[in-house]
Amino acid sequence: MRQVFLPALLLLLFSAAAQETELLLGFDGEFVAGRWNPLEFRSRDLSSDLTLTIKADQGDLRRGSIPAVTEWHLPGGAGLSVLEDDIFIPDWQNLSWTAATSERVVASGSFHPRELDDRPLAVLLSSAAGQHAQLLPSGVRAVPHPAADLPERVAAWDAVRLLVIDGTTAPPATAAVLAATVAGADVLLLEPLPASYADLRSLVRGPVSHYGAGRILSGSAAELAEAAVSGDQPGRIPEAELAALNALEPARPLRLGVLLPFAAGYALVTVVLLRVAGLPGAAAALGLGLIGVFSGWSGLRPEPPASSSELEIRVSAGGLSRSVTGLTSVDRQGGRLDLSEQYRPLQPAPYSVTDGRSSFPQERWQLLAVAGRPVLREAPAGTDLRAEDDSALLELLPAGTRLRTNGSLLDITPAGAAP
Repeated sequence: MRQVFLPALLLLLFSAAAQETELLLGFDGEFVAGRWNPLEFRSRDLSSDLTLTIKADQGDLRRGSIPAVTEWHLPGGAGLSVLEDDIFIPDWQNLSWTAATSERVVASGSFHPRELDDRPLAVLLSSAAGQHAQLLPSGVRAVPHPAADLPERVAAWDAVRLLVIDGTTAPPATAAVLAATVAGADVLLLEPLPASYADLRSLVRGPVSHYGAGRILSGSAAELAEAAVSGDQPGRIPEAELAALNALEPARPLRLGVLLPFAAGYALVTVVLLRVAGLPGAAAALGLGLIGVFSGWSGLRPEPPASSSELEIRVSAGGLSRSVTGLTSVDRQGGRLDLSEQYRPLQPAPYSVTDGRSSFPQERWQLLAVAGRPVLREAPAGTDLRAEDDSALLELLPAGTRLRTNGSLLDITPAGAAP
C-alpha cells in the first residue's frame, strides 16, 4: 500500500507545482488607481489554452455596477509562459481576477478595498532604500524594486512620480530609465555612480536633462533633496491631458430641429416677396432658396449614424514625446464603439478589453470620451501658440511651457526644456 501511495502523492505534488500561476500587478504589488499600471502573469505547464480576466467594478450604490473587464487569451503548452502588459486600474469598489481554461478555474484572487490608493509611487533602486527618505515628497509611496525587473514601456510608468538610483544595485536598463523619464517621472541619479553606470550617464546632459514629460536630475543627495521634495516638476501632465481631451467635441450630426427656424424664415421671406414684387419676387425667392441649398449642402447631406473626433497630445523634450490619443464619439442610434487598441473612458463607463482591443457600449446621443495608453513617439514639429491661445491648459502648466498645434496634434514642451 505504501509503495502505491507515495508515487501517487509525488505525482499530485508535481502536478500542483507544474501548473503554478502568479499575477503581479504594479511595482512589487503596489499599484495606483486612476492610472496605467504594469502587469505580469506567469503560468507553467498548462495543458490547454488559458484566459486571464481582470474585473473592476467602478460603480457605487447610486450608479449601480459599472464593470471594466480586461481579458487575455494565452496558449497552453509546456514550460514557463510570461505575459507582460499594462492595464488601466480605475477607482474601484471590487477588483478581482481569474485564470481559467475551458474546463476549470486554474487560479483566482481579489484585492481588498483598503488597497485602493491613488497616491503616486517612488521606485527606489537601492540596497539601502530607507536612507533616501529625505528625497521623497509628501503624498508618494516608496517602493523598493529590483533593477532587472523594470519595465521598458512608457505606460507602465504612468503611476510613478520618482525613480531614485544610487548605484548600490546592478545598473538598470537604459531603455527602462528613458521610458520612466518620458512618461513623466523625475529620475534622480545620486552621484557618485560606479563605472558600470556609463550607459546610463550617456542620458545626462547637465544637472537637469529633459526627455518627454519628465527629467533626469544628477547630483549628490543634498543637491537633489530640495528639488525632489519641492515638487518642481515639468508640469501636471495628466491633468493637462485630461483638460485638453475633455474639451474635444465631435462633429455632431445635424438634428432636424436646427433646420426648422431656417425653413420658417425662408417661408416668411418668400411670402413677403410674392406680395410685394409678384413674379420678380418669386424669382428672387427661388434664387435665395438655391443659394441656401448650395451653401448648406454639406450640413444637409445624410450623415453617418456615428461621428467622432480624435486628438493626439504629445509632451515633448529631448527629441522624444509621451503621446496619448483621445477620441470622442456620438452615436445617434446607439451601439458599440470598437477600437483596435487599448483605451479607457475619461468618465466611469462600462467597457471591455480583449487582447488589446477595446469595446465600449454607447447610448443614443450620449457623448463618449476615451483615451489610449501613453506611448513613446518622436517629438513632432508644429506651429507655436501664444499663451492666451489656451489659457485653460497653461493654468495647469508652469510658466515657460510652450504649446504647439498641428491639425489634430497638440504638442506641449515643458518649462525649461528645449523646444
